Amino acid sequence: MSDETPKVNANPEESMRLARDVFTPALQHACKTAREQGGQEIDIINAILNSHASLMIQLLGHGPAAGLMKAHVEHVERALEKQDAASPQ
Repeated sequence: MSDETPKVNANPEESMRLARDVFTPALQHACKTAREQGGQEIDIINAILNSHASLMIQLLGHGPAAGLMKAHVEHVERALEKQDAASPQ
């Protein structure tokens, strides 16, 4: 299997709608439940990331999931670089 990002034609509007209407509320509820059960912030974040990775592997396979995760890391790094460049020295 390749570790390249899967080439898909996702619909950005539908992706945002699903994130807003389905996934974000579900994750917020899960985080609230985890906090109520005594979960610490870092453990909750790690649990979300582990679940996300497991789901991507299940849906895409190891190689494409790794490629997609690498693309997410690069996206976050670019955003950080832009933020750093925009902040006064």
